[in-house]
Amino acid sequence: MAKQDDYIRITLRLPQDVHRRLIEAAGPRSLNAEIVTRLQNTLDLDEGLSSDPSPGYEHMEEPPPYPPIPQSLLDEYSLRADHERLDRLKEAIEWIISLAEQQIGRTHSKVKKPKPRSGE
Repeated sequence: MAKQDDYIRITLRLPQDVHRRLIEAAGPRSLNAEIVTRLQNTLDLDEGLSSDPSPGYEHMEEPPPYPPIPQSLLDEYSLRADHERLDRLKEAIEWIISLAEQQIGRTHSKVKKPKPRSGE
């Protein structure tokens, strides 16, 4: 195990939202471990040394799951997709109606009106 002399203590100010997100991402690990792992990964990526897609999780049986996607985001995406599908459906229906109207117009112009019968 590392000795205290192997580390440097710092005071770090974080925005509340960043702090909350880091705690959620850390799962069972400490906030310190999460921050150190993320900083090491970033530095390794900058240097092109990172080959493990999930470094820092080797002590765990499985890496923690991704944080859940907020329901509001899922709802927004679903509603947006529904609106896009409805818009495409509306366009298709309008196109079919215009084709039908054209066909009716052609048929109507080709139909000869019956001549009145004599004596009627």
